[in-house]
Amino acid sequence: TSVLDVAAETLEQVRELSYRLRPATLEEFGLPVALETLAHDMGDEAGLSVDYLTDFDGVALTPEAEVTLYRIAQEAITNVVRHAQAEFLIVELLHSNNGVQLRIEDDGCGFSPYQAPAQPGQHHMGLISMQERAEIIGGSFELMSAPMRGTSILVRIPVTGNSR
Repeated sequence: TSVLDVAAETLEQVRELSYRLRPATLEEFGLPVALETLAHDMGDEAGLSVDYLTDFDGVALTPEAEVTLYRIAQEAITNVVRHAQAEFLIVELLHSNNGVQLRIEDDGCGFSPYQAPAQPGQHHMGLISMQERAEIIGGSFELMSAPMRGTSILVRIPVTGNSR
């Protein structure tokens, strides 16, 4: 492989990383479209059937809250693709009484969230990261999973009336 080939491949990897960190769709089209694009792109690539539902029009979130929800969704969908052996993925972004909720659910193999990880060195860091991200912006994070019953995460974020 030539130096130019390596440079071109490295540049492509940097572009992909940049896109995943702060995707143009989030800036350009807002959270509902960015989440739908993320769910379908990652789900289709992994061979998952994806259902996306939102009633989010007109809900004002801070840019920090939007990025946080996007990154939580990204981590959760990555977990589904890597670990769940799922066929179906559901992503919902809904307006609730006094906030917004994001639910990501799969029909995969599930796990016991209270047991030690099966593989040495695996410490559920992604789950801890999602919970911390939600809490930093005043939200809550719930995880529901059991072996052979899939996994569901639910993130609730209060809406304070701040607009863009």
